[in-house]
Amino acid sequence: MITPFTVNIYPFLSLYGNDNFPIDFAFFDGAPQPVVDNWIQYTNVFNTNYDSLVSALMAAGYGDMPIIVGEAGWPTNGDKNANVNMAYRFYNGLLPRIASNKGTPLRPGPIEVYLFGLIDVDAKSIAPGNFKHLWGIF
Repeated sequence: MITPFTVNIYPFLSLYGNDNFPIDFAFFDGAPQPVVDNWIQYTNVFNTNYDSLVSALMAAGYGDMPIIVGEAGWPTNGDKNANVNMAYRFYNGLLPRIASNKGTPLRPGPIEVYLFGLIDVDAKSIAPGNFKHLWGIF
């Protein structure tokens, strides 16, 4: 049995501190300008990040290694791109995407994803940014 590779994918972090990142690409409802990699069109950064890992594992000879997304989420405060509406938009795209079992272009099929986090954690350091402790869904 092959042990799964665990990766954290946070599309919010693509926006954090980068005013040039296309905001719609952080969500699942379709970016107006897809990113094309060879023949594959990507409309969101989640699939792009996931398939980057798939591609790297294939190049290293581990193309069949299972992948688990250990953390995915969106903060609800603490940055201009961290608010309840954007978090709702993210989860409203992510959850149906996971339930559809469509997977990604390079890895069709179910994706195992764990949400971060259930509640805000005030004890977390805000050194990485004021949003760091505000990822709670509730």
